[in-house]
Amino acid sequence: MNIKQLGAALESGEVVDVNIITHSGLNRYAVQVVMGGAEPRTLVDNRRQPRFWSSLAQVQASLRRHRIAPPALRVIVAQDEVIGR
Repeated sequence: MNIKQLGAALESGEVVDVNIITHSGLNRYAVQVVMGGAEPRTLVDNRRQPRFWSSLAQVQASLRRHRIAPPALRVIVAQDEVIGR
């Protein structure tokens, strides 16, 4: 799903949740989409590759351009970092 398709899916009610995600230690952000009964998936670009942004402001601006209200940021922490290795 790309960002244009996300807008249509939100309007139709197919989307359950949308998150902006980042992995700790990486300076890139992605948009994760959760649809009813399906595994979460990441938005893709025109080449069907995962779409990443280099700042939170860029993600929010891209979503606003497509009339999508930016969701909250969700940080994913790697297990090794949690246990202090």
